[in-house]
Amino acid sequence: FLRKELDLSQKALAEIVGQTEQTVSLWERRGRIPKTADRFIRAFYREVAEGNAQIRDLVARLAAKDAKDHEERATFAITARRWKMAA
Repeated sequence: FLRKELDLSQKALAEIVGQTEQTVSLWERRGRIPKTADRFIRAFYREVAEGNAQIRDLVARLAAKDAKDHEERATFAITARRWKMAA
């Protein structure tokens, strides 16, 4: 209900709470959501409903930064029984 009130897709909400779109879909189908995610979504909704649009922008920027940070991948190779970061 709150996701729809916020006019967010499952994918958009998933990015905000750091989950996958499939996870949000599962929450909605089962009618169960982890307490921490539920509390965050309720607090986020309240801020937006009270006119604090800056919180929405802040959360979107944090989610984008987090996604970018996870894009970077390290490659390792094993040599002489040790892991070494590949160039």
